[in-house]
Amino acid sequence: MPKNRYLRLPRRPDSSTELLNGIDQYWADKESRNRYIHDEWSVALRDGGIPATRGLPLRKGSPVVWDEPKTDEVWNLARQFHDHHGLFSYVAYRVRRDREFDAG
Repeated sequence: MPKNRYLRLPRRPDSSTELLNGIDQYWADKESRNRYIHDEWSVALRDGGIPATRGLPLRKGSPVVWDEPKTDEVWNLARQFHDHHGLFSYVAYRVRRDREFDAG
C-alpha cells in the first residue's frame, strides 16, 4: 500500500499514532533495502576484502551512490523489516477489533 494511503487513515489516538510514527522509519528503511537489492555489489580488494556497493543514478544528473555496508547494518535492516511487518499487522488487528467493538 502506498505511503499516502497510510497517511489518509482516520486519526485514532490508540492505533493510528503508533502506525504513523512507524511510517517514516519504514520508508527510510525501504530506501536502504532497495539500494542493497538493486545496487551492484563488489569486493574492495585494496581495502582488505570488504563488501561495497555502487548505486547507479536513478535520475539523470544524479551522482553515483557508494556504500560499504557492515554485516550488522544489513542484519539490523532485515530485523527492522520484520518489526515493521509486526507493526502494520498489529495496528490492522487493533483497528478491526475496535470496529467490531464499536459495532456491537
